[in-house]
Amino acid sequence: MNRDENALGLNGKSDYARNIELFDIKALTPENIEYMMQVIREYFTATFPVKPELVNSILEHMKIVDDDTFKAALAESGRIVEDVDLKYGFYDKKNNIGYINQDKHHTSGELFVTIFHESLHATSIGAGAGFRGEFVLPFSYDDLEQRIAMERGLIALIEGTTHYITLKNVIGSMGFEGTENMFRYKAERSIMSRIWEAFPEEMMYQAYFMTPIEELRRYFDMTVASDDRKSEIESDSNETNGRFVEFLVNIGIATDKAKKLLENGTEDEEASTKIHNDIMHAVGYFLICQRKMAGGEFTDSEKENLREYLEPHLAEL
Repeated sequence: MNRDENALGLNGKSDYARNIELFDIKALTPENIEYMMQVIREYFTATFPVKPELVNSILEHMKIVDDDTFKAALAESGRIVEDVDLKYGFYDKKNNIGYINQDKHHTSGELFVTIFHESLHATSIGAGAGFRGEFVLPFSYDDLEQRIAMERGLIALIEGTTHYITLKNVIGSMGFEGTENMFRYKAERSIMSRIWEAFPEEMMYQAYFMTPIEELRRYFDMTVASDDRKSEIESDSNETNGRFVEFLVNIGIATDKAKKLLENGTEDEEASTKIHNDIMHAVGYFLICQRKMAGGEFTDSEKENLREYLEPHLAEL
């Protein structure tokens, strides 16, 4: 197989998807699993900025297990067993293993989505990039409520982005048929999609696969810093204005609000729009600072394309 031979057909479904969706989830063979992993290796190599050695070692970091084995591994890792989004799979950073619960998947397509998701974790963690889930605060955070919100924001950043990339590629590019069980991390994805849609795809992949979170923090802090603080943050890795952490707190708060709307089954479009607009406008401010730091201005076309992000700031541009 190669990407050219696997080009999307007229109905938008790739040969990858067509072949895997034929596998019987209740009678998967070792050959079926090997084919899925071969697809992962080929697709990751062709699509993402990941070193070949990391891609080739993904299989070593994946375990497809039954429900009892999965629950035992989840409990041992210290993760929350009742978390609905974790019942399909999770990545154990301590043992560097992605555990995948075969019993919770109804189709081979659903199983492939989980393998893809956990493989993203494996490659990002293996590369030492920002989405490995470790963040050491450069200063003391005494406000417990704010710290909890920051930690939730970090989880939303990691899991929301990982599943956003997963669905964008598995359903969007490869053409797998979407099922309800594939659309996990709904609140996290809803927030992260609003953030990443403002940036070129390659920038998202660079952040996910290539940039340690400390560098993300410094770049964010420096971008939105006042002119007299930019050089301080750039030259001193411990220097911070707290703006990245503040952004994580806002992501955490927004995700919690979005989750409550989903849990309550509330069709409150006004509340949902406000949650997303608050995040998008914060991103818009970052984009303006980023453009100013680069010494450029937005074109009329860019202003129109980014209107939802820039709207509160348009008068200044």
